[in-house]
Amino acid sequence: MNRFLALPILAAIIVAGCAGPAVERITVMDTDEASTFAQRQHWYLKQIAHQDAMKTAEWSQRVWPQTGHGDPHKYVLPAVLAQLALDVEDANALAAYRHLMEVDRAKGDRGLYHFAAYLRARMYFQFGDRLPEDVRKSNEYDARHFYHIMMRGGTENHGIMQRASGFLWSERVEDPVVRDGRDAAWVRDWIRGQIRRWYHQGAGEYDSSTYYGFSSASILNIADFARDEVMRDYGRAGIDWFAASMALKYFHGVHLGPESRGFAHEAVGAAKGEQPIHGKGGAEFTHRGTGSRMDWISWLWTGHTQGYVPMDDPDSRTLLIEDAAVVMAMSDYQPHPIIRNLARKDVPLPFESRGSKPVYYNEPDRHGRFTGDNKDQEVLYFAENFAMGTLYSNETGVAITGTILPQTTMFKALLRDADAVRTFGISSGYHGHFPLEGRTPFDQYHQKGAAAIHVAYVDPAMVGNDEARRARVREQSILGMPEAVGKPTVRQGWYFWRVGDAYLAARPLNGKADWATDEQVMHREPRSPSGWQWLVSPGRLSGWVVQLGERPAYADLEAFIRAVMADTRLDLSEFDEQRRTVRFRSLAGDDLAMSNTATVDRPGGKPRASVNGEQLIFADWPVFESPYLSIPVNSGRMTVRDGRRELIVDLTGERPTWTVRPLDR
Repeated sequence: MNRFLALPILAAIIVAGCAGPAVERITVMDTDEASTFAQRQHWYLKQIAHQDAMKTAEWSQRVWPQTGHGDPHKYVLPAVLAQLALDVEDANALAAYRHLMEVDRAKGDRGLYHFAAYLRARMYFQFGDRLPEDVRKSNEYDARHFYHIMMRGGTENHGIMQRASGFLWSERVEDPVVRDGRDAAWVRDWIRGQIRRWYHQGAGEYDSSTYYGFSSASILNIADFARDEVMRDYGRAGIDWFAASMALKYFHGVHLGPESRGFAHEAVGAAKGEQPIHGKGGAEFTHRGTGSRMDWISWLWTGHTQGYVPMDDPDSRTLLIEDAAVVMAMSDYQPHPIIRNLARKDVPLPFESRGSKPVYYNEPDRHGRFTGDNKDQEVLYFAENFAMGTLYSNETGVAITGTILPQTTMFKALLRDADAVRTFGISSGYHGHFPLEGRTPFDQYHQKGAAAIHVAYVDPAMVGNDEARRARVREQSILGMPEAVGKPTVRQGWYFWRVGDAYLAARPLNGKADWATDEQVMHREPRSPSGWQWLVSPGRLSGWVVQLGERPAYADLEAFIRAVMADTRLDLSEFDEQRRTVRFRSLAGDDLAMSNTATVDRPGGKPRASVNGEQLIFADWPVFESPYLSIPVNSGRMTVRDGRRELIVDLTGERPTWTVRPLDR
């Protein structure tokens, strides 16, 4: 029987593999938990396997006619892997892979570039001798003669995908072709340094709902397949770090921002379509998959979402994002129960978390040390029925091309109802990926608990004289939310929504707001209705104050409205283009104050902000600090708690160690 149809029960994992005291064992999941985990894996693999891999390959070639091949591995290999996982002799999967072998012979990178490398590594090392000889030999030849391709890397996740794969191959092939001294020892040290960096400073490409999946899948390959036991431990520590950081921000199926690349806004699940939904290559599906790459990984590990996952329908065909999560569906790894409890928010609520992010591109110096820690800071707040997060960043936000700046999520609020999680976002809309996405020259934010302030000061001179940048400048602040939340109740300039047992109040700081269409807020013509609605506050100086609440503190929407009107205080006496200062007393009794500090000489940047008269000082923020996830900067140690126990993963020595102990009550 294929092991993906009957995955083994993971009764325990070995902790602390180095010499010394007796090895401790940590229970990972009981029989019922293992069974439901296996069911989720099998369902997910079936959905990915529905994709016609050969038609997807043909689609890829049409999409990138300038090369004739484009980026087919990224889209074809997940379906191939899923089909092989269900039947290692699947003729369609093998035909599609042999097509990729032909593509590889014409490509300078031999199909070992980032989005291909980690999936090829998973296929080879998972199925091994069960693969046909020509498939095995082709992989071995490419890995030996084009090994140096995997030592390249641009963005952080590209480097991880390629080099993690290259390390695994360096253990298997003799005399790989090495350039610039990047041999097995070099890549081993690079991977260890990268994982240690996460435990000391965090990830430069932080919390990305778009790209964390690729990086974590690549590290999971090391945890599963490394022959070097120390490296296997490092891989396990790396995937535990990803799992814990994902768990912190996972809120009932949606990843809470801030995030460096992406704007996750739908809970993991399936949206039923009135007509068949067409996937790549023309395959038809009955459901549109919702949720981000990272959220599907969290769902596989926890089974927790506010969305609808049709696992009880044997004929369901859900169009999913066919990439990194397939690796998690093929692996026995599941995070420790403490991490899973945090992801499910099965912890005492509410709680606040603060954290910091390092610089994006960052290689260790010749002594193996990293610099550039604590560059940006975030505040997160989680309650039973809502969550909110904001980012403080020194970036200028002026660039409109490239990677991280146009794709940074600065602010997000999540409110859940019986069927879904509804996402609210705020931005000036300067960037083109999504109106609510992007680090801009104009937007600054401040948050304490369930209250937040956004101030947008739009001066076109901040972006210089570049015509493309100037064309994006609009004097406005956009509050966006799904159409599903309906229109708000309006009272004395405030807008109020109820979503399930949660409430959101928002007020435009300049007292002006109008509804806008997709065409009015997007920088390109929408291909179809977005499903969003946009409330735009126009003006060179604009912004919003936001207050969240929930039942049972407020019995209904009217009770929440009365409380906001009676118990909050908004001071706009210094809200002008020179001072740009807002003060707000929240329902919790906190006094928030912020001033937008952006200037022509220093666009973007962080606000001058305080809480209860105490100025925010960003100089010493931790990687994570909360009741449930803690990593002090440059500590090398991660602590995860669920209110009952704590898990400590320690990378201060030569080899990672794990400790679990009960918390004193």
